[in-house]
Amino acid sequence: MHATQQRPAEASGTFTIGSDLTVYRLGFGSMRLTGPGIWGPPRDKQEALRVLRRAPELGINLIDTADSYGPDVAESLIAEALYPYPRGLVIATKGGLTRPGPDQWIPDGRPQHLREALEGSLRRLRLDRIDIYHFHRPDPNVPFEDSVGALAAMRAEGKIRHVGLSNVTIDELARAQKIVPIVTVQNHYNLADRRSERMDETQSEQMIDICARQGIGFIPWSPPEPDRPCLAAQALTHHAAHSGHLVGATSGGGRAGRDYSAHAGGVRHHRARRRGPVARGRPQVPERRRRARPALCTCALYPCAHLADRQSSPCRRRTRSPWARRLAGGPPLRAGRDARAQREAPPDAPRLLSRAEGPGVRFPLSSR
Repeated sequence: MHATQQRPAEASGTFTIGSDLTVYRLGFGSMRLTGPGIWGPPRDKQEALRVLRRAPELGINLIDTADSYGPDVAESLIAEALYPYPRGLVIATKGGLTRPGPDQWIPDGRPQHLREALEGSLRRLRLDRIDIYHFHRPDPNVPFEDSVGALAAMRAEGKIRHVGLSNVTIDELARAQKIVPIVTVQNHYNLADRRSERMDETQSEQMIDICARQGIGFIPWSPPEPDRPCLAAQALTHHAAHSGHLVGATSGGGRAGRDYSAHAGGVRHHRARRRGPVARGRPQVPERRRRARPALCTCALYPCAHLADRQSSPCRRRTRSPWARRLAGGPPLRAGRDARAQREAPPDAPRLLSRAEGPGVRFPLSSR
């Protein structure tokens, strides 16, 4: 007998939501399956459908979506790709935002709107009951208890299995728990920016501790933002500061000395040309600066959501390593270069996947 090969998502371990939904900790966020600005259909619908069908094959059994993704587009794609759904697949969706245009998100927590949003999600997803329904964002113009109360009423009607919250504070979580059991919290959180909406880093960490103590699933949204320093550069800087090693040092030729210093998105290269004996005790000064081949940046070591949109990825143009460029969703490598690309990958790098597996499966996608 041959041993069954473990699928990638299974290696993340499991977590039980609401005492009856056991999922792998690595889920799939569907926000980036839509068009630019999270508005309209994707540029390549068939590619989006292939990504969704590939996710369960890799072990994913939790898909996160929302009626505002598109709007309505992500939910419709999920049903088209996966219905009838595989056994054990959990679909979590959200309501409470309206979309007047690309990159525009307007809270609407009115009970009437939440009911209409839920009915629309049930219809698009072809379900009689939503496994996990998140209140997408509190509406400052509607009492918080009224919004959560509407979800509690629809849960009592059997249209919602479990209620979750998104973009909430510690106080709002406590207030919601007085109305209905809360099984998940979906807030902004990543290694580069641990703040959440309306909470600083300390409060955000406290929210995670509260969820851990109470057995509430915490779903972080938003990997490192494209306009923030990449984690690879931060790690290189930290390593150099504590070990004295050159940051991103590579083998250099000739007589010139080389120094590498990390910055957002890559490595800045300083070449100091030797001018002969040092005069009057003055140190050598870099005569010319130019951008060198960058170190592996966020798109390679810490794949992030903005790479799913290949047209707008800022890292795609900077990343010259064939291995990093392939992970960044760039053009396919020419025959004979795959071996070289694999040699350039660090030992703990993710396995190179074929383009057919899609950017949405390789890269954890963000949600709001």
